[in-house]
Amino acid sequence: MFYDYQPGNGTRYALDYIEYDERHYGDSTEECFILCWMKHGDRGGVCYKGVRNTPLHLSYLMEKMTVNPADGVALLRFLDERGCAVIQSEAVTREYEYRGW
Repeated sequence: MFYDYQPGNGTRYALDYIEYDERHYGDSTEECFILCWMKHGDRGGVCYKGVRNTPLHLSYLMEKMTVNPADGVALLRFLDERGCAVIQSEAVTREYEYRGW
C-alpha cells in the first residue's frame, strides 16, 4: 500500500509498505514487511525487508537503507505506528522530542 507519510517535521515520504506471511521449511511462518522509500520521484528508492516482531534499531535501519539519522527516525516511527517492533533507543527518543512527535 502506498503512503504519503508526513510525520510533522516538514518533510514528506513517499512510502510503499507491504505486510505478508513468509513461509519457511515445514509449517512455520513469520509475519514480515517490506518498506520502500520512493525517494527518487516516486519511481525508485531504497527498500528494507524485516520481520514484524523482531525489534529494529535505528542504526541498523540507517545502515541497510543508507539514510541519515533524521530520515531514519521518521521511517522508524512509521514502522512503529504500524505495529512493528522497534527499539526506542535514547537517540530515537531525543529525536522524537526534538521534533515534537
